[in-house]
Amino acid sequence: MFTVMDGEENAATVELNEPLEEELSGIVEVIGMVSNKGEIMASTYNMLREDKGVPFDLELYNEALKVIHDFPQHYPFQVAASG
Repeated sequence: MFTVMDGEENAATVELNEPLEEELSGIVEVIGMVSNKGEIMASTYNMLREDKGVPFDLELYNEALKVIHDFPQHYPFQVAASG
């Protein structure tokens, strides 16, 4: 279990099916479902790193997620559990 801050500086607790095998730092994308306790039950996570010295733009990423959420008919993603 670990805690993350979202793109709007809100804290969220993340629970994994298996223990972490690496140290997490920087920006981490967590994919999963919210439990009835308000925790994110993560199916997978990805560390988002700088690309060729260009810092990751969290504000732009957050805005893109809002668009995807607001228009799901145009972004028919399916979440596959890792394992």
